[in-house]
Amino acid sequence: MNEQQRKLGPLDPENSYSIYSAAISIMALFADSLLEVIDEKLSSLYGKNWQEQLVALKLLEEDQNLRDVHALLKEIARNGASQLRMPINSRISKKEGLKNFYDELDNLLAERNAWVHRHVHESKEELVGLAELIRLVSALAEINIINECDKLIDTLKATSMNVSDTVTQMTHQEKEKTASALPEKKWMFGDPINTQFTSHSYVISDSYDVEDRITSTKLSSVNLETSNMLNDLLRRFRPGARLRITQDGLISAFFAENWGFVAQVRPEDWFPNHLSQV
Repeated sequence: MNEQQRKLGPLDPENSYSIYSAAISIMALFADSLLEVIDEKLSSLYGKNWQEQLVALKLLEEDQNLRDVHALLKEIARNGASQLRMPINSRISKKEGLKNFYDELDNLLAERNAWVHRHVHESKEELVGLAELIRLVSALAEINIINECDKLIDTLKATSMNVSDTVTQMTHQEKEKTASALPEKKWMFGDPINTQFTSHSYVISDSYDVEDRITSTKLSSVNLETSNMLNDLLRRFRPGARLRITQDGLISAFFAENWGFVAQVRPEDWFPNHLSQV
């Protein structure tokens, strides 16, 4: 498929199903564009049947559908020895750029899981965040879908509400949805979390603090005790990894195949107003 054919369809920013469709489409568009870069390089080295040759050489798992966004992202982001990295590495000049690319690709793998399994609110703000992440990764490796990302972001921002208004509105919706407390459960580190996340998103800082991705506020500046309590747990992950939280205060990170339990906090032990008192 050429660049002219690789475009997103029409978007209705006020329709949650259209938002969801756009999220799935922009991830598929990115994956197809990335696979095209890989295919062009490996075809010149191994021929058009490069995938079969890599399987025969035990350099690639058998029966992988690399057009599957999850399969492609996982192979490249999580397998440091993957042969599929070679065509990408040649497009990124600096070592720091390579690390940044694969770290953010891993974040995209996590966000893809959250969208597909509908852990996130299908909102304009969430879609802007996804498109900005894909744009960042595309720019690092010169993947030619930046214009589509920019158009999507511009369309959404042109109709988007003020972030603070959106967060307030989402908080009210979340309170309604969680008016009945979930049954008590003893969580183990890494247990899959299937509950929908709140509208807030976080990242692990270089000092293994929790940082709000929108405001850049660090948890240590508003709740030092909780930040200290989480520090050792967060050191099991890399700086830059994404964190999410449910309305019940379940902090979640992305493990091998799913978002999993890290810790649980009370509203008063978290960022102010991020968890509603029910």
